[in-house]
Amino acid sequence: MAERGDTLWGLAANLTGNGNNWKKFGYNGRPENLQIGQVVNVSKLYGSGSGVTITPVSTKLDTRESEQFVTNPNGNKMLVDDYFKSIETAYYYISTDYANRAFKYEWTGKSVSLEFKKKVIQISFLLAVKPDDLMAVMAFESTLDHTKWNGPVAVGLIQFTTDAEAIVGKTRNQLAKMTAIQQLDYVAIYLSYWTNARGRLKNLGDLYMAVFCPAGIGKSDNFILYENGKSGYSGNSKLDRTNKGYITRGDALQMVLERRSLYLK
Repeated sequence: MAERGDTLWGLAANLTGNGNNWKKFGYNGRPENLQIGQVVNVSKLYGSGSGVTITPVSTKLDTRESEQFVTNPNGNKMLVDDYFKSIETAYYYISTDYANRAFKYEWTGKSVSLEFKKKVIQISFLLAVKPDDLMAVMAFESTLDHTKWNGPVAVGLIQFTTDAEAIVGKTRNQLAKMTAIQQLDYVAIYLSYWTNARGRLKNLGDLYMAVFCPAGIGKSDNFILYENGKSGYSGNSKLDRTNKGYITRGDALQMVLERRSLYLK
């Protein structure tokens, strides 16, 4: 569904890495006439031989419970299945060949397997983000280790905190006991929450801000996240490398970019 500021070229670039693929959407109107709220069918981007089968399959979570809730952007609790339906989730079958060539970086870590890569691609389709961007955020937060704790404060692939517990409906201890594949479901729930609350996460910076400081979603890299003497600065002061007395979105993103560069093929 198109949002304010979306273009056909931009959607194609985000999903495939090549904006010229917008013509494969099968869009019947003129590209400049794309309207907010208009549904764009992306299935034609992935034709025969692409490695992606566009037949929606079940969106059931790996860890099913009779009453499993998440909190939606309006603060109301709802069943996980209903939550996924509310954001028009559709998972797709990902071939092994496609999973191996979909990434520009050589992602490795305790949690990384072929199935892990496939699920990251599925979640990226759901969120309309680049698979490499999602991997980069998790690599910075946890070195792609779903069991990693930051003291008693945060755990897992995106370092779930007490605030995240309220969104995904699971405690940190419960998340820590999951497999990497199971925990990815809750990465999807968490990021989908912020997509609903703030709009589509349009780049790596937005994706990381959803995890690190949601106030920075959609902002420029000059946006100040934390200031010295105020909440949030002392625990992240290492990001203020030039001792400005404040931390910008760009400061935080730079650390993610540097970690990503370690995984270049």
